[in-house]
Formats: sequence, structure tokens, C-alpha cells
Amino acid sequence: GGYTSFSLSGSVSFNASPPFITNVPSFVQSLGTNNAHTIVEIPPSNENVSSLLGWSRLYNQACVILIVTNPPASTNPTVTVILQTSFNGQLPGDDVTKVIRVLNNASQTFLSTNNLLRLPFLSLTTTFTDLREAATDMFVTQIDVGAYATWLATNVVAQTKFSGGAAPILYVADQRNIGTNKLAVVRLTRATKLPYNNGLGFTVATQNPLYVWGNYNTTINSNIYAATVGSTTNGAAVPAALIADAITILSPNWSDALSASVFASRTASSMTVNAAMLCGNVPSTGVTSTTFSGGVHNLTRFLENWAGATLTYNTSLVCLFSSQMATNQWRAQHNSNPSGYYDPPTRLWGFDQNFSNPNKLPPGTPVYGLP
Repeated sequence: GGYTSFSLSGSVSFNASPPFITNVPSFVQSLGTNNAHTIVEIPPSNENVSSLLGWSRLYNQACVILIVTNPPASTNPTVTVILQTSFNGQLPGDDVTKVIRVLNNASQTFLSTNNLLRLPFLSLTTTFTDLREAATDMFVTQIDVGAYATWLATNVVAQTKFSGGAAPILYVADQRNIGTNKLAVVRLTRATKLPYNNGLGFTVATQNPLYVWGNYNTTINSNIYAATVGSTTNGAAVPAALIADAITILSPNWSDALSASVFASRTASSMTVNAAMLCGNVPSTGVTSTTFSGGVHNLTRFLENWAGATLTYNTSLVCLFSSQMATNQWRAQHNSNPSGYYDPPTRLWGFDQNFSNPNKLPPGTPVYGLP
């Protein structure tokens, strides 16, 4: 943000321990592409699901797929819902008996009617401003995760398709901005308790920028919480991951109505996230190969005044690509830079030790080589 290390204050505690690994082969080569962003994108119709790249795509690994589009001359969006599952070790994307429903003219009233494959957890009418992206009146696909978990466990079509089993990966894409200069994003709300999925956990993947509003994966019921560094994903939370073009954390105190207002009015409150994160970033200044992106501190994005508030992460932060949709540069919020849009939280960030156990990795974790 134009500052040198001499103008910064405070202390940083680095508690990692050996061994460290260097000089290893490029990870992206095992994905079948040199552009790792493709793992969060919708594949072309002629791509072989069983190819190396096909295996890598979260779209093919997902059991539930939601695609939102904005057809010309239509008042309301179209929502395509795909339910698919794996057989004989194949990917769900290879399922020859997929359930595919196309919900045309999907008004909010229609979506909220809990009948057959309608989607009471889905909202397509809310919007807010992202000052970092200079994006106002965005297209927002909003998912009430608590309601989604209930839908997954009770909806007749979903229960029949998954035979009472698990659907551990949800893939979402909002394509309503095609042909416009607007930003289309995905937002998760009410996600303190995630779908359990027989202990497999829950992963959300999207090719869009992703926003997480409020505490995420902090309880398995109303009494047991995992809200401190060192809490485990198989204790009071489930193995979880967030995989997206970019990830922004919105505190429980976030207000859409204040999202475009002056910095001082957007005051954050403390919260906890128990999930691995895989997303992109962009350079803070310049576009050369030696440009610094802000590092781990700016991989997760913020839009609020977090002064006095704490963000607790039990996580693994992974950056495999440059963001393709959320591409505005980071700016600091200081008196000398009034165009900034956040002050950072107190960072209680720790690596979730359960991720060292292959049996406790979140669904859809990228692997080196074929499964």
C-alpha cells in the first residue's frame, strides 16, 4: 500500500516448525493445466470428465450444482440445479442418472416455496457494495447454509438421489453479469453449523468472488463451539473448505445498508472461521513478476473497520492462482490514504492440525496426481 516496514508497528509471532519443503515439482502440473483457476470454473461441454483436468474441477466433484443465469427478456433469473453422485469410484460428474432441473423465471416467492426441488435456502434479490472492487448493485447469489443443510436432509428429490447419504461439495456459479459491467458474487450466511454429511464435512466452491458473513463452522449444536485457535475440525466443527476466485470476510455486524457508507460507520465485530481457504489474489501495486500482493495478510479480504475486533482462523490458506473476477488492487486505510476501505482485525490465525491427517481433509482438497 505504499508503506515501508519502518512505518508499521506491532509484533508478529511465527510459530511454525520444521520440516520445510523446497524445490518440489510445480503443483499446477498435476491439475492438467498451468492455469489453476480452471479448477473453480465450469468445464466446456466437450471436456472429458475422466481427464486429468476433469478430475481436478470442483464442478465435477460436486454433488449439488447451482447455476444462476439472466436470460434476455426475462424478469427473473433462471436457476439450473444438478444433483449428481459417484459410482464405482468415478466422479459425480460422470453420473449418467443426474437429476437436472431448470427453474425458469425463478422469482423469490417461487424459490421460497419448499416443494419438490424448489430452493428455500437461495436468495437472488439482495445486493450490497464492495468498495474494494468499486462494485455497486452487484448480482448476489446468497445461500442460507443452515436452511441448505435442512433442505439437504429433508427434500424428497435430494434424499432420493443421495439415498440418505452425503453431498459434501456444493458448487455455485452466478453468471448474470455476462454482457454487463457488473460484478456477480456468491455469499454464505447463517453458517455456524454446516451440513454434517456423515462426518465427511462440507466444501463450497465457486468461480465467483465469495463472501462469508458471520461465524463459519463453529458448532455442531447450540452448546458446543470451536471458536479459539487450536480448536479442531473434527471436534466441535466439521472438515470444511471455501474455494473461490477471491474470499471476503464480513463480520456478524456487517450491514448491506451501510456497505457504501463512510469507513467509520462500517464497524466490525469479532468472529471465528473454521475452514481451509483456497482463493486468488492480485498485486497491490504494479504487475511485474516481483510485485508483492500483500501476502497472507491480504489473501483474505475485508471491508470493515475491524479495530478492536478479533478474527479467529483455524485454517489453511492456499493461493494457487490470480483472481479473475475480483481484480481491484488492495489499498490500506490510513489518514494518508482516505480511499482505503478497512482496518485489519486482531489476527488469531492458526493452522488446523487436523489438516495434517489425510482422513480429515475437507472434501475436494486438491491432490498431487490422480486420485
